[in-house]
Amino acid sequence: MKKIITATLLTTTALLAADVGLNISKGGYSTSSAYPTAIVKPDTDVTGYELFYSNDCILIDRPSVKNYASITLNKTENTSEIAVVIGLVEEYKVSKATLAAGALVGYGQLSYDYNPLTTSLTDSRTTSSALYGFTATAKYPIVNNFFLNVNAKYLWSNYEVDLKDGANTGQIKHNNLYTLGLGVGYSF
Repeated sequence: MKKIITATLLTTTALLAADVGLNISKGGYSTSSAYPTAIVKPDTDVTGYELFYSNDCILIDRPSVKNYASITLNKTENTSEIAVVIGLVEEYKVSKATLAAGALVGYGQLSYDYNPLTTSLTDSRTTSSALYGFTATAKYPIVNNFFLNVNAKYLWSNYEVDLKDGANTGQIKHNNLYTLGLGVGYSF
């Protein structure tokens, strides 16, 4: 009976093994615009705040493959984006550090804190997009179950804001986002 209880506890603990944490990142958007008159171009320098979660993937029979999920608030001087991404990453142990890389998919919503065109007849300030990309991470244990986390991401997006000014039309696009983050996490 003790063996069954011990095996059950070990299995449950392995299934609950998880990392959670917070990253603060810097990066930028790639933007473009098409309009016959001047558009107030959005700022492209990004500061991001990411809450992340990673745990063992029970669907793939490799202990180095992990689930990854995060919710991120990306802010520029005049835009804000909420992005939710999920994916799979594979971890590689190198001495004390753990390196990981993987693929991500998700959904985001970008909002302008201003009207991009002051003469616009439509006040379209919010747009959404599917997201896909990749991530690379390095985590290093610092004390007890806490670890230092360095994270790089590249996400492709297709945020488009259509503008109208009388008979003319135009568009602003946010095409890609790249970030480099630093944070702390905790392993359960």
